[in-house]
Amino acid sequence: MSLLDVRNLTVRIGKGGASILDDVSVRIAEGETLGLVGESGSGKSTLGMAILRLTPHLLGHGTSGEVFWKGRDLLKAPNREMRRLRGREISMVLQDPMASLNPVQSIGVQLREALTHAGRPASAAEQALAEVNIPSPAERLKSYPHQMSGGMRQRVVGAIGIAQEPKLLICDEPTTSLDATIQYQYLELLARLRDAHGMSMLFVTHDFGVVAKICDSVAVMYAGRIVERGPVREVFRAPKHRYTEALLASVPSTTARPDRLPAIPGQPPAVGRRPSGCPFRPRCAAATAQCETQPPEEDMGPNHTASCWHPAGSDA
Repeated sequence: MSLLDVRNLTVRIGKGGASILDDVSVRIAEGETLGLVGESGSGKSTLGMAILRLTPHLLGHGTSGEVFWKGRDLLKAPNREMRRLRGREISMVLQDPMASLNPVQSIGVQLREALTHAGRPASAAEQALAEVNIPSPAERLKSYPHQMSGGMRQRVVGAIGIAQEPKLLICDEPTTSLDATIQYQYLELLARLRDAHGMSMLFVTHDFGVVAKICDSVAVMYAGRIVERGPVREVFRAPKHRYTEALLASVPSTTARPDRLPAIPGQPPAVGRRPSGCPFRPRCAAATAQCETQPPEEDMGPNHTASCWHPAGSDA
């Protein structure tokens, strides 16, 4: 049984407006880490916010579908139940820690508030910082966000999310602002804490290296739709959607030195201007007239699906 089961989730700008998410379905099992990848503007962050019903008011009016959490549809849950669930059962680590942390409150105040919300003693704040490898945690509880480096602030945000011991942690590109060394250490830390606390994770990123490092399965999103999903090794070894194939081809090689870095031509379509049929059609070299109609989701292997009329590796 899936811990989280998102079915046909659509998020529009008001009722009947342009769609940001279009008929999205994903599942996350207990202990699983699902990577969600795609270019900026594909809807990845909106999906994470919609799961917790944290989208702006206008988008909330245009949301339909089902988000089952332990068999309960969160889109139908009362606000009081959602407030209790956020943090305690599902927590979220945002991309920019300075946008998450209150600049006029100390780290200790903010961390203790999260612990109290989860029913844990405020005295556990020092231990929570030590768990994410913050040096001198007792002193750091007195610090303000601007007094810490970007890497330390990101660890603090992670500590606030994990300290409540959620069953699902949604990470919205938490390593984007970190340099390569700190990024590696942070991923190692998240993996260790995930295993120690028995968490599941939804890891939003645009970096396939991050997916390979920490994720069990991957879902590829383009223009508000999931176009391919499957086990990480299978998708990396034999991508089926032409967009996934193009993304992987754009990753610089570590064994060869190309004359020019490969790139996907064109730009992702803006919300409200998405083409009919396969949304990747205007940028796809394999597109035909058939691609003007929406391709169905088809099985490409064990737990591997894709929505493409001309799958990569086929003769079509």
